Amino acid sequence: MQQRDEYMSNTIVEAMARALFVSTYVDWAEEMNRQGHDVEIACCGSDWMDVAPETTREAQDLAWYLLGRIEQANGTNIWALAAAAWRADFKSMDAEEFCCDRTLKFDKDFGHCLAMMAMGSGVGWWDDHVKFPLEVPYIETAFEVGLDWPVEKEATCSSTK
Repeated sequence: MQQRDEYMSNTIVEAMARALFVSTYVDWAEEMNRQGHDVEIACCGSDWMDVAPETTREAQDLAWYLLGRIEQANGTNIWALAAAAWRADFKSMDAEEFCCDRTLKFDKDFGHCLAMMAMGSGVGWWDDHVKFPLEVPYIETAFEVGLDWPVEKEATCSSTK
């Protein structure tokens, strides 16, 4: 059981890290392009999750930090929270819809949504799942995921006579 729990928490945290990184990368890439740098962006139906580079170590560290904050806010560990989410969904499903075990996709979606909720993005677990008691603290990511933000050029004013 310990190995399953570690695998599940790693899956959730990896999904959290990817969401934290990609969400910040989107803002970074758009700002870089606005300032004249040539950075690949998602266009014409492309998915930012596919376009963004590999998740940084800093984003992974931030995800583990966020996990601790979520566990602290809820007074329980991520395994219990994921199980509560799964049970809430289970109670609302018909027997035909229900799969006997939580899936990897469920764990990835749960982690992704936790990160998006923590960033205040407006995307949340309850958009597609049954509500259950869950506290997700806010977290700032802009300068925490290992991206070098461009320095704004100082505004210059032309002198007038």
